[in-house]
Amino acid sequence: MRIKENSDSWRASGILKRDFKHDHSEPIAKFRSSKNTHKWCRGKVGVKHDVIWRVEKGFFGKYKTGKCLQCGRIMFSRV
Repeated sequence: MRIKENSDSWRASGILKRDFKHDHSEPIAKFRSSKNTHKWCRGKVGVKHDVIWRVEKGFFGKYKTGKCLQCGRIMFSRV
């Protein structure tokens, strides 16, 4: 929204306050997990998934679905 010549109005002051609160001059650091939950259960190195596999028939052929009993991760694999 553009501020007109009268910057003392209530609308312009609200815009100035909003813009002052949300200053994006610095890059925002994104959080990235360092745990490898794909390979290890709950991201703990050395703890393998305890998976129960089930063979299912799909449109493009058979595939296996598995679910870890500890963390609940669902995995897919071709037969």
